[in-house]
Amino acid sequence: GFAVWMVRTPILPLRLLLAVIIGGACGNLWYRMRFGAVADFYDFHAFGYHYPAFNVADSAIVMGMIGLLIYEFFYKPKVTS
Repeated sequence: GFAVWMVRTPILPLRLLLAVIIGGACGNLWYRMRFGAVADFYDFHAFGYHYPAFNVADSAIVMGMIGLLIYEFFYKPKVTS
């Protein structure tokens, strides 16, 4: 679904965000197929909170989704009728 959306949209920032999400998903799929599991190797603590360990592919998915939400809520052109 994200790939179809990416190909059909003429908006470059949206395309880039979707590409980051797709790339992260493909990275996780590659590791799952090649190694049978996805290795988690980053572990963050901030302001007394612990964020679960995740890998670069997971980081790409999370950052892409955060960017997509920001785009949809704040930068998406408003449709007026």
